[in-house]
Amino acid sequence: PASSTSEGPAARSMTVETAEMQKRKLDGDAEAPEEAGGEAAEVSSAKRAAAAGTVPVPMQVDLGGAMRSEDFSPELLRVYYDRLFPYQQMFRWLSYRHDPKSTSPGVQKDFFLRREFTFVLQGDIFCRYLCFRDAEEWKNQIRARQPIRMEIGAVFTHPPKNHNTVIKEAYKPLEREL
Repeated sequence: PASSTSEGPAARSMTVETAEMQKRKLDGDAEAPEEAGGEAAEVSSAKRAAAAGTVPVPMQVDLGGAMRSEDFSPELLRVYYDRLFPYQQMFRWLSYRHDPKSTSPGVQKDFFLRREFTFVLQGDIFCRYLCFRDAEEWKNQIRARQPIRMEIGAVFTHPPKNHNTVIKEAYKPLEREL
């Protein structure tokens, strides 16, 4: 089980002992051995007392891999978008190599412009119907807005930013990702 850096060694130790105790229960050994000692023995004795109906046991919740709000760091997100995010690889994938700067006759220069993106900003603020001319504009907007989540939408017949100005029947998705 993951633990945050704010927990001390005793809390981490208890988490490990609790996980070991749960594993023994799953393996068929209902109680931890008495020689294990420490907090695991106290927890099992507390559970025996609770089973007898004498002492309430506080519920322990394992968040597993879930991200807690205190784990989020805007500074780390900025570093990720500045140094690690694969802008060029994502652009090539999402544009299907329809580069707006290409001189090839078969290239749809507005292909990437017609793809919808949604940015979810901190505080669950959804910015929908976003579209970008090229990889550079996309990169600049990501770095400026720092979305905590991005959703990749379909490629439409018209740029998504114009969805209100296009006749409803003419604005249709042409291609979607899995």
